Amino acid sequence: VISGPTADDLGVSAADVSLLPTANAFTQVVLAMPAGAVLHRIGVSRCVAIGATTFSLAATGCAFAGSLQALLGLQLAFGVAACLSGPGPLTLLVNSWFDA
Repeated sequence: VISGPTADDLGVSAADVSLLPTANAFTQVVLAMPAGAVLHRIGVSRCVAIGATTFSLAATGCAFAGSLQALLGLQLAFGVAACLSGPGPLTLLVNSWFDA
């Protein structure tokens, strides 16, 4: 739905735009294990805060990105944000509510 207008705005093909979610997913796959180590080292609260901040900055950057390369870099940032504030940290955070 969005790939057509995005491709037109950037002057690239729809196939090029399809690299954007791929970059995000690839980053999450590569960084999942290291993010777990970071989580245990700096704690859940800091991970979620860093991830949410990174996500917010990347989302703002997407509004001003003028090239496919910029959007690809921002998708990498989204992948980092997802690793730091995604299911792993949030699971630990919720589980800590029920410690006796």
